[in-house]
Amino acid sequence: VRVFYNASLSLQEVVITNSTSLQGGGAIAVVGAYARMTNCSFSKCKARSGGALSMRKFNQDYQITGTQLPALRSTVAIEHSQFLENSAEDGGAWSAEGSIITISNSTFRANTASRIGGACKLNDSSTAVLQSSILDGNAAANDGGAMHIARSTLTVSASSFTQNTGLNGGAQHSEESIITVVTSTFTSNSASGRSGGGALHVRSCAVVLRA
Repeated sequence: VRVFYNASLSLQEVVITNSTSLQGGGAIAVVGAYARMTNCSFSKCKARSGGALSMRKFNQDYQITGTQLPALRSTVAIEHSQFLENSAEDGGAWSAEGSIITISNSTFRANTASRIGGACKLNDSSTAVLQSSILDGNAAANDGGAMHIARSTLTVSASSFTQNTGLNGGAQHSEESIITVVTSTFTSNSASGRSGGGALHVRSCAVVLRA
């Protein structure tokens, strides 16, 4: 499913399994558009970026004949949903570039990335809010076993990161970003790289951690 420029998509109690894309979003690609997913399940989906879901800002990389359209960010809300065993090069479950995403009461388990962000990749001035969610058993071959955040803003509250693995930043790898983590737990995450950071690996970031 491709949701393009100012269009909107609403999914409720939808199950998508074994969906594949050669580019972004094995199940759903959102480009300068809006989407809401409630009580949905995405499993064993594959793509180059964002195994199940990719979100991108619309810009002039997308050509529409005879029409000049302004840039538009994607805005996505996910609630009471699960992402299981999805895979990608970057962002095993989802990836966001220049987008806004809000996630609540959702589970990300056993997603994998052959490069970065076992479950999630967030970059290019994106903004994400993660509330009351579980990230468990995700893995990246390089940085960010569960999440990879670059030049973006992430706020996490009342969430748990368990048994995620990566090269640097078993749970999270962050660079040039603003990170806030409140009332969340990090348990048995691991990093195998020289820079380490079993739970968090942070570079050139503003970080706030609060119980």
